[in-house]
Amino acid sequence: MLRRLLTAALLVALAAPLIATAAPSSIRVIDGDTLALADGTKVRLIGIDAPEVGQPGGDIATDILTEFLRGRSVQFAKDTSETDRYGRLLRYVDTDGVDVNAWLVNHGYARAKAYAPDTARQGAFAQAEQAARATKRGLWGVGVFTASTPAAPPVSVKPVAPKAQPQDRTVYITRTGHKYHAAGCRYLSKSSIPISLKDAQAQGYTPCSVCGGG
Repeated sequence: MLRRLLTAALLVALAAPLIATAAPSSIRVIDGDTLALADGTKVRLIGIDAPEVGQPGGDIATDILTEFLRGRSVQFAKDTSETDRYGRLLRYVDTDGVDVNAWLVNHGYARAKAYAPDTARQGAFAQAEQAARATKRGLWGVGVFTASTPAAPPVSVKPVAPKAQPQDRTVYITRTGHKYHAAGCRYLSKSSIPISLKDAQAQGYTPCSVCGGG
């Protein structure tokens, strides 16, 4: 009951233009630009766009944001809109005096992308992207982001069918992804958890579209 009351109070605060604070235990990272509150309400970071889990760079961006926010309280600030068309709260996120939205762009794990009318910090985000691109930080340095591609481009790679191999062979999963990978896959750079192919498939993991899962 207490938890429901606290969550309701947080949602009321988030609906106001004033800054609201959330404790570390009440937030969860969904991907590189989306958080979830304790009751499942989603919060979309304003003015940026990161690859989704399953897209090139998506697991990396998610892991980076997860580690950056680990153990930290965060503050949410509203711009103009309350929610986006998917019903997610639209907020700027700050922690320990750091603009998390800008931090992700500055370190190359998200791109600046304006969604009018919520553009109060867009100038800073654009400058952060220019700096990240010039110094090849984060996903700029591994070719996921390029100057000629739009922010978070959709994946058009055809799914690779899993190879017919013994079900007890070892594949690898990440802490936050939903794919299984072959040893050496580039998406295993941040975390690599060995698991049998049989168990991975039983838990709902699907083969990586890049390496085919081995």
